Amino acid sequence: MDQKVAKRYAKALYDVAARNNVVNEVESDLDSINGILKADPKFAGFLLNPRISRDEKVSILEKLFSDRVTALSMQLLRVLLKKRREAEFGAIRDEFVSLRRQYGQVLFATVTSAQELP
Repeated sequence: MDQKVAKRYAKALYDVAARNNVVNEVESDLDSINGILKADPKFAGFLLNPRISRDEKVSILEKLFSDRVTALSMQLLRVLLKKRREAEFGAIRDEFVSLRRQYGQVLFATVTSAQELP
């Protein structure tokens, strides 16, 4: 996938999440869903299976996630399925995290110490 597409989806998602003050919640949702996709190859296979209709996928995802994730995260899943971009979920999640770090002014550092740190 073109990284530009993942950036556009992530930017749009971030903008809406920031307006609604749910950036951390959405990031948590994306992390959870991404974890499930990586941990369960059958679930990932279901989501990517072209023989399963989009409506059926949406219905199952709503049953699985609608009471566990924010409405915004659920809407992202619906849009990705509608636009046939479900395979790009991981890249979109990575870009979202990158934007959150950038706008939240979060820096990551590596510390090397001669002694063990608490």
